[in-house]
Amino acid sequence: MQPLFATLDLIGLALLIGTAAGWLWLTPRLAATPVASPNLRAPFATALVILAFSTIAVLVLRTMALVETGFLDAWAHIPRVIVDTQFGYLWLVRAAMVILLAALWWWQRDPPLLGVRGVAAAAAIVIAFVISATGHMGDEAILGNESINNTIHVVAGCLWGGSVVIYAYAILPRLRGGALPSQHIGDTAGRLSVVAGVALGLVILSGLYNAWEELGTLAALWTSEYGRILIFKLAFVAAMATIGAFNRFIAVPAVQAWARPPQLSPRADAPVQRFLRLLRTDSALFLIILAAAATLANSKPPAHEESQAAMAADNSIRYTLDQHRESGPSGAVLQVDYRESQGSVQVYHKPSDAELRKRLTPLQYRVTQQEGTEPPYENEYWNNEHDGIYVDIVSSEVLFSSLDKFDSGTGWPSFTKPLEPANIVEKPDFKLLVPRTEVRSRHADSHLGHVFDDGPPPTGLRYCMNSAAMRFIPRQDLEKAGYGQYAALFKDKKD
Repeated sequence: MQPLFATLDLIGLALLIGTAAGWLWLTPRLAATPVASPNLRAPFATALVILAFSTIAVLVLRTMALVETGFLDAWAHIPRVIVDTQFGYLWLVRAAMVILLAALWWWQRDPPLLGVRGVAAAAAIVIAFVISATGHMGDEAILGNESINNTIHVVAGCLWGGSVVIYAYAILPRLRGGALPSQHIGDTAGRLSVVAGVALGLVILSGLYNAWEELGTLAALWTSEYGRILIFKLAFVAAMATIGAFNRFIAVPAVQAWARPPQLSPRADAPVQRFLRLLRTDSALFLIILAAAATLANSKPPAHEESQAAMAADNSIRYTLDQHRESGPSGAVLQVDYRESQGSVQVYHKPSDAELRKRLTPLQYRVTQQEGTEPPYENEYWNNEHDGIYVDIVSSEVLFSSLDKFDSGTGWPSFTKPLEPANIVEKPDFKLLVPRTEVRSRHADSHLGHVFDDGPPPTGLRYCMNSAAMRFIPRQDLEKAGYGQYAALFKDKKD
């Protein structure tokens, strides 16, 4: 569902930026000729409706992901998400821009005053920035290089394709039926060619930077899912750019030659008809490009995965594992880890289901064995600020450290990375409308929570866990509980 709404988001933004370009550059000379001046209020209104809908949809979907709940239950958590999360603050900025644009549409005539056109363009750029900052491009920092560059990429892409769409469906058809069509068509076709050329240049430069940062290696272009989607997108960008080049050097000069006197019958506009067909073909290609871009925005880039793997490998306690499977009591499977750095043996035992029902509380059993979710802010560890480690409630295998815990504003304990990555298993989860990544413990196979790519540096991850699935061991009790090897993590901490 997320790629679908992200595509709608980009379509609305492209129509908005294309309309602003029509006001600011493509048709400013036509304002004094009401008969010929195209009315762009309709595409502007269409853009506003799409952006208003997608703005609400994005908030609901992100709340569903943050709170790990269904569509109907998410609405009750929206106020807290808006108030307590970084995403919520950025969403408020976006919502304010949409409201401002709606007020401008209601208040202004067409064509609007120059200042109003500038405000509309600025609001579109702010919305593009929020889209970038709340996606994986904003993982490093809201105002980081990736986020700013992607904002340029989004704005340039929407300017390129949006201008073509607005000209093909709103401006050129009106000019063909207006007064002095040849004069106005020749002028505006040349202006469109300039806008499209500049925007394409920015798309290519910012796109190369994005690809370099997100892929990490050239091989990832064809070995990763992200890279293959990017290749698909680039193929249609190349097709659209080829048509644009044909327009620039052949179709537009032909239209301008047709427009210069002495002119044949105004109805003998074969060059204009061919130009219009090419523009509408470009528009169809642009929609496919937007869908591919939206899919990329909701995919994890290979460079991010490599960075996260490197962070996990650089854990402060390094170890090697030699796992064995033995028959345990009641036929249970024992997982034996030999930690060479400590020379000790840890046995992780998952009890039988009957024993688990006796040992665990109803909430602990529902969360770990039935993949339930505890209420936010009404659980044991969401605001726990003590130093120590978190282990699986079933097997006692080590999961997370308080050193990597942060306040995510979601009401659940959240971590940037696991303390022992080998004890964590990640699986795709499609139970809700939003595809997610489930986190389970390796040895007990307990459901722990989910991991998201909207966390803080240095990993950009948010391991959103259930308190009911974990047991906290304070640092002063590590030796007594048999986890003395982790005490060194907190040696610089004061009592």
